[in-house]
Amino acid sequence: MGMRKFRDWLAATLPSLLLVLIPSLAAPGQTTTTAHAKPPHASPALSIEVSAGAIERIGKIVEVELETAQLPSSGEKALTLVEVNEQGGIVDRHVPFQLDQGEAANPPLLTFLLSGGTPAKATRRFRLQRATEAVPPLAPQVQVEEVAEYEGFPAFRITTPAATYYYHVGGSGFASLIDREGHDWISHHPEGGFQGSYRGIPNVAPPEFHPGPGKGKKESRLIRSGPLRASILSETEDGAWSVVWDIFPAYANMTLLKKSAAPYWILYEGTPGGSFDTENDYWVQSTGKRLPVAPNDQDNFWEGTLPSPQWVYFGDEKLRRVLFLALREADDFPDEFWHRGSGSMTVFGFGRGPRPQWQYMQTVPTHLTIGLVESSDFGEVKRRIESA
Repeated sequence: MGMRKFRDWLAATLPSLLLVLIPSLAAPGQTTTTAHAKPPHASPALSIEVSAGAIERIGKIVEVELETAQLPSSGEKALTLVEVNEQGGIVDRHVPFQLDQGEAANPPLLTFLLSGGTPAKATRRFRLQRATEAVPPLAPQVQVEEVAEYEGFPAFRITTPAATYYYHVGGSGFASLIDREGHDWISHHPEGGFQGSYRGIPNVAPPEFHPGPGKGKKESRLIRSGPLRASILSETEDGAWSVVWDIFPAYANMTLLKKSAAPYWILYEGTPGGSFDTENDYWVQSTGKRLPVAPNDQDNFWEGTLPSPQWVYFGDEKLRRVLFLALREADDFPDEFWHRGSGSMTVFGFGRGPRPQWQYMQTVPTHLTIGLVESSDFGEVKRRIESA
């Protein structure tokens, strides 16, 4: 039974339990969210329970897709999200949240922050309700600006506490991911090949979701913007491929929504720590295996299938910070890493393998999470990736 049919059946069978959601991220990044609508004439509130699952969560963002009928009637008052204990007592009166009402075809989407840490297997409880007192304004943690020209093309600039992202509107890819100290982990430029124009994230081919001019694609659209998330939709002109990026305070999620019959890859082509340096750059697999980049030049590719869970991170020995890329759907497709020496870039690919095929991935939807972690310790980086 599909999710939509299941929800319709559930709503008809159990009217008071209108929604059971499992967010799109696969384990280990999976949480379970249940939203209960109160019966008519009851207190105008929506109860939400969030289970951490098998691992600890740190500053986790929760997404809950709602039905319009579930939204509390606020009248002239603002809505507020409160955290409560098992007995219903309030423990936090002002939980940071964002409510996107959406267009007619899109249901309301509630996004909120699980502040602090949430132990494994723990359940936290929340209520979306009418505010009974003045609600202090939420300081935005995600801010979007339209930039007329960045590295040659119009872009969205998305500023978060963790990083500043530049997303080319035409090309449909990130041209820059700049950390708190000003290091650019992508460093795309309009020209230069391996020294500039080839660089980007996610560099999905064949649709070429890649920073730059954007041949064959519609202009990317900002479909959500608020204090906790910004969402960008990119599509090909023929409608065969589409992708959504959701940028949150600590990381960004990509969802490949549609694809043609052709296989594809997802790449990180960039500059760990601000420049590609064979003496200091390295990458790490989810098993903890740490690999220097130097040996894997264009004559000695690293090729294989990454161990599950399929995530990696890249770093620079001079920095205590890394960039991770986590593919949420495990697969058996080949993966690849190589470079063309200092001053060039990483050529890392999920689903990139032996020629002449090159592209191997077939899954849709596919979810990728990227982000910077302010540590190079494997245990801490692993915790942050699993929690994202």
